[in-house]
Amino acid sequence: MVFPGIFPAAATISADTTTTFESACSDHSDEDLIEKKDEKTPVVRKFQQNWMKMYSWLEFDAKANRMACVVCKRHKKKNALTGDGSNNFRTSTLTRHASQADHQCAIENDTMKTNFTEAVNKALSQKEEAVMVALKAVYWLAKENLPLHKYESLMEFLAEVNCPNIKSLRVSEAATYGSESTANDLLQSLAAVIRDGIDNMLLRSPFVSIYADESTDIAVQKKLVVYSRVVDPDTFQPSTHFLANMKVANGTAAEITTSLMALMADRGIPVTKVMGLGSDGAAVMTSQKNGVTGKLLDRNPMLVNYHCIAHKLALVTSQAAKAVPYLVKYQDVLTSLFYYFKGSANRTENLKEVQKVLDMPQLKIKEVHEVRWMAIYEAVHSVYHSLDALLTYFRSESDKNAKAKGFQKKMSQVNFVEATYLLKDILPVVTKLCLQFQKKNIDVSMIKVHLDMCRADLRKIKSGDPLATAFSGSELGKDVVYDDGEAIFKGNHVLHGASGIARIKEVFIDQLLEHLDARFPEDDSGVMQAFSVLGLRPITFLSTEDRNEWGNQQIESLISKYGIEQSRDGGEGNVVVPPVINAAATRDEWNLLKMTVVCEGYPRDNMSNLWSLINQYHKDQFPNMMVLSSLALTAPVHTADCERGFSAQNAVKTAHRNRLSASTVNDLLTVSLEGPPLRENNFVPALKHWRSRKDRKLFK
Repeated sequence: MVFPGIFPAAATISADTTTTFESACSDHSDEDLIEKKDEKTPVVRKFQQNWMKMYSWLEFDAKANRMACVVCKRHKKKNALTGDGSNNFRTSTLTRHASQADHQCAIENDTMKTNFTEAVNKALSQKEEAVMVALKAVYWLAKENLPLHKYESLMEFLAEVNCPNIKSLRVSEAATYGSESTANDLLQSLAAVIRDGIDNMLLRSPFVSIYADESTDIAVQKKLVVYSRVVDPDTFQPSTHFLANMKVANGTAAEITTSLMALMADRGIPVTKVMGLGSDGAAVMTSQKNGVTGKLLDRNPMLVNYHCIAHKLALVTSQAAKAVPYLVKYQDVLTSLFYYFKGSANRTENLKEVQKVLDMPQLKIKEVHEVRWMAIYEAVHSVYHSLDALLTYFRSESDKNAKAKGFQKKMSQVNFVEATYLLKDILPVVTKLCLQFQKKNIDVSMIKVHLDMCRADLRKIKSGDPLATAFSGSELGKDVVYDDGEAIFKGNHVLHGASGIARIKEVFIDQLLEHLDARFPEDDSGVMQAFSVLGLRPITFLSTEDRNEWGNQQIESLISKYGIEQSRDGGEGNVVVPPVINAAATRDEWNLLKMTVVCEGYPRDNMSNLWSLINQYHKDQFPNMMVLSSLALTAPVHTADCERGFSAQNAVKTAHRNRLSASTVNDLLTVSLEGPPLRENNFVPALKHWRSRKDRKLFK
């Protein structure tokens, strides 16, 4: 744009003149232009930040206003950019330095050092990757319950198939890291890392409960398996974790208590933090005077002993069955039946042939356990589906085998067939309750609900409700037909004797209900029953008046336990434990809590989820109720996990591995029971733990 009269000369500049001017300017550097300025004006040169990008070896000290060469200083060269540095901020200063021989030598030395470091790191990385493979191999063996002596052949196989970095483990003929001792060493690190994670959960949980049970392993050694139950204070989700499988000298209360106290000390669990002890109900565990419970109460009077609800239910069923003479005989028949076929492959195959001909499922006869009467369901199930085949088989064998003739006589009785069909109605009801009671994270607020449902279903069967008596009603009526007073089973087998199903059903169900009421009273005022109100399940279905009264009695039971000082004068002297909740504040919080849950419309199908919401949005409003919910969520209501622990123990310590040490068994069980799936496990902590335990030749 041209402004006539102001810049008259601008209009006369031609394009050629402009090009010549720009070209002339570009022929001079910034320094030349500065030198052409008035020499009387002092020139202040400044450090240009873009030089830092152009020269990676350059550093600038803003406080001293000097620049220096990092590489030359590191290699102790002597030039203008070492020592105190230079303030001659010129491009030429930097270009001259970059071309100097001593700088080039320093750069070369730095490159060589970097390359060497990278080579060393690469070698170390390969060795670490090789150890990671070894850790994964041991982890896989432990998770699959395979013996550790297979580690050596497994590593040879991995090397044979060219597993990356695996050959880096071989340092020398004497240090190959492929032996069983290395496998044990790696296993200890894997187990230690898993235990550290569990210990962190034990530390964070406001309260802890302990499950303990004793057994004997294949080597006839007394073992104590211990689990713990914790709750995450952030999410309020409870979880149960394996702590230890320990060898104990004997099964006395004193020995078990000593072992438990040593374990708690080792894992950093104060005894005052242990608020519950779960057991199978054996006197050595439950006695509050000389049992394990009593000895722990001497140290923490606030502790509560819980008799495993699954064990109590098993006692209910077995004791009810013993009250019915014919069911005792029926159980004896099933037991004899199991051993009859177990002892002969020919008999088993012949039975299968009969089942195949009759187009029936080829089921094996199951074993009956007297101490676990509910396990009889599987035996009854197989007999029910194979009864036609069994009667056919024994009839064909009766002339050749006296035992077969005896079975034919017993099983062709009307009572036997009727009892089988009756138990097909009754046992699923009780078995369903048993499975609910053995859930890993059972909701304590659902225990009474499941019990009430079981009672209701049993009463329906007793009353002859068609929907509840499908087998002993309609199915029995179809399969057993009377012709001229003679009972015919499935049109093929004549049954003998009179029917006694009505009396058997009445007595057995009455006994079940009676023992259920005795073991699980509906008006139970115990701590476990009181905890159930914290689920607040029916709260929205109550009138305002009923809601105000609902649960108050149970809260008072909890206050009487946890809201007052507890003391005990026992073997540890007079021990006093202060209350963990404030009684008056708890009552106020309970009333407010009921209104809050109703107003907010919080879901109550799961107790831990409900309290997770309360913890998230109302934690400060209900501090005492949060304490009670923590106690409820960590309550050890069953010891099914201990049974699972013994099953895992028997899978690890077998007849062929009966010399495994107690510590190795414990490490194997820790990985097997508590370790995540192989692909989800982070092996880096185990690698660091393994390296830190001692100097390894592999990394020297």
